Amino acid sequence: MRIWYPIALAASLIPALSGAQDGRVITLEGEAIPADIVRIAEGKASAEDGREFALDSLRAIIPPEAGGAEPPQAPFVRMVNGGVLEAPSAVLEGERVRFDHPVLGQVSLGIDSLHALALRAPAQESRFDKAIRSAPGGRQDDVLFLTDPEGGEPQEAEGLTESLSEGKVVFDRAGELADAARADLFGIVFAAPAAEGPPPARVVLAKGGTAAGEILGMDAAGLRLRLGPGAEVTARREDIRRIALNSPRLVFLSDLEPAAAGQEPIIAPERPAQMDRSAEGSLITVGGELFEKGIGVGSGSRLAFSLDPSQRFALFTAAIGIDDETGGKGDCEFTVWVDGQERLRQRCRGGDPARRIRVDVSGARQLELRVEAGEDLDLADHADWADASLVRAK
Repeated sequence: MRIWYPIALAASLIPALSGAQDGRVITLEGEAIPADIVRIAEGKASAEDGREFALDSLRAIIPPEAGGAEPPQAPFVRMVNGGVLEAPSAVLEGERVRFDHPVLGQVSLGIDSLHALALRAPAQESRFDKAIRSAPGGRQDDVLFLTDPEGGEPQEAEGLTESLSEGKVVFDRAGELADAARADLFGIVFAAPAAEGPPPARVVLAKGGTAAGEILGMDAAGLRLRLGPGAEVTARREDIRRIALNSPRLVFLSDLEPAAAGQEPIIAPERPAQMDRSAEGSLITVGGELFEKGIGVGSGSRLAFSLDPSQRFALFTAAIGIDDETGGKGDCEFTVWVDGQERLRQRCRGGDPARRIRVDVSGARQLELRVEAGEDLDLADHADWADASLVRAK
């Protein structure tokens, strides 16, 4: 049963499932349906009880008993398609980077599928961090980040990376080979082509990051995934925390540039909106549920997005709540405004499960998301607009 708000039936709060650890699928429209998916083949996801779901009708598959996930640790690779995988002892030989992943085993990726390789964890908002998080494409040369002898930010050197071994990196600078000790290398941002579009699927793993690519199938042996040309891997079902499926009908707000953004905190410092991260820059997690997409903000925040009616957006959907990084603290109100009219208001407290919401945006020109402080001021109001997306009409 849906709980409708008295606002012209334009918004709804979708009740949480009674068993938070039940397996479930999430439809494109944001509805959670209990289902333990045991097989994927021929464009369908099959549940243990025999029900079938068309993959193109779903946005996510969540296995039963899916717990938390450990964020990827350096060394890691960031792929052009958005995947991020731990890459311990990564080496570059010829045109492929090879490493042993803690869940996927031996992985070999073509260099053209890689956006960056980080051998050390980048300091947040450093040039190295911004380069790794920048959109792939637009570079003629690789950029190597090397230790600054004075102890400052890493120095940048441009060229084409020839090889990376356990001892050193070799790169071509204007036709001349140069090398540096691996110990002095922070990482490399590659001159990779821009992504052609989002990957068909993103798989959040229990540890080691998120694998992105094409689903080849799933059975008792696990989920088979093609990360890129010549790169097929298998993840055991027990190592999967969430399978996110892309659809041409979905547009995630974290992939858009807000038309306007601002924050008016009460006591807490200003926290700029974090795309696909919590307010503190961690994986978005609400009530133990992981989300690979979304926006993390502090209370007092406002984010406005311009909507083009020609895009035929029908719904705004999200899973809202206080991020688990607060340890159960926090109390705030989420409000959704469409063309200047409040359409939904929902209060959330730390420790609550994520609440799925839907708001009608048919024909609208502006969507605004606001978060207001609750009773406990705003010190722990790490609010998540998880899975926030616009859904096109069929």
